[in-house]
Amino acid sequence: MDQQVRPRTISDLAHCMGVSAMTIHRAIAGKPDISAKTRDRILAEIERLGWRPNMAARGLRQGKTFTLGILVSNVASSFLPEILQGVDRAAEEQGYHTFVSVHEHDRVRAERHLRALESKGVDGLVYYPTEAGTEGELLNELHESMPVVTLMRSIPGFRGSSVEVDDRLGGSLAAQHLLELGHRSFGFLGYGNNHLTAERLAGFAETLRQAGVSLRPEWVAADLELGDDPTRCAAARILTQEQRPTALFCPSDRMAARTMQVALALGLRIPEDLSLVGFNGDPWTSLLPVPLTTVAQPRHELGTRAAAVVLSPEAAHAAPRRIVLAPRLLVGGSSALPVS
Repeated sequence: MDQQVRPRTISDLAHCMGVSAMTIHRAIAGKPDISAKTRDRILAEIERLGWRPNMAARGLRQGKTFTLGILVSNVASSFLPEILQGVDRAAEEQGYHTFVSVHEHDRVRAERHLRALESKGVDGLVYYPTEAGTEGELLNELHESMPVVTLMRSIPGFRGSSVEVDDRLGGSLAAQHLLELGHRSFGFLGYGNNHLTAERLAGFAETLRQAGVSLRPEWVAADLELGDDPTRCAAARILTQEQRPTALFCPSDRMAARTMQVALALGLRIPEDLSLVGFNGDPWTSLLPVPLTTVAQPRHELGTRAAAVVLSPEAAHAAPRRIVLAPRLLVGGSSALPVS
């Protein structure tokens, strides 16, 4: 028995079905100028034949590779996977595949990966900057041949678009929440030389100042090195003082979790003796000994909006935009009125 030959091109498929290639294109793209009956018949036949469009040929015709490059700091970070998922799904909906690379905040490594993605001919780039943020000129060079968007913050000198979270607003939301509960003595833990920490602290401190409250220097550790041990040591130093704050704000949920661990080990009750607020909105924070109050970032939307910028038909000629998304406060069990 002769086996049916599978169509190789869209023209072959159109010939087999007795319709035009344009009709096939319209059915696949979901265009409105084709009847539902015809579309359903074409899609059912495509499924039966197991036909797939030749993306390489399509790319040659349109001058595209239908790939999108993503370069981030660290895929082990708790909030990046959901951002990546948002980028990937938005890209897939438009027929694109993604390449993901990691620079670990190393400028040399970042530049090497950027050149590699350029050599692969990706059609656009979503970039999470290194902490130094000195890649502006290279990104401008790449931006001349493809759309580039930065994630989480803009870079000095870069003439492209960015998709960010309003980190100052996030810090302000944490302060407003604690002030409304009646707290007047506050501590802060954060990483040094970190743009996001600085922005969140600025929003937190400014809201306190507006309420007539200042952060006491002995209760602030805003220059910590990365890692759990520096966080634990700083938390222990602050919480074992004769006078200690009734509330602590940490600009990441991981730092807040480590601080909670130290507080509980010292015999402090959360939230009776210490209110604690984190930042990120990580789902695992609901599993902590006391579910964490946290400022949540719209992570999936960050990814989808970044993909939309680089995949827009006007991306190559559009004026740069700074898209800033608002975080929101998720109240858990780790914050409450201070005990008199």
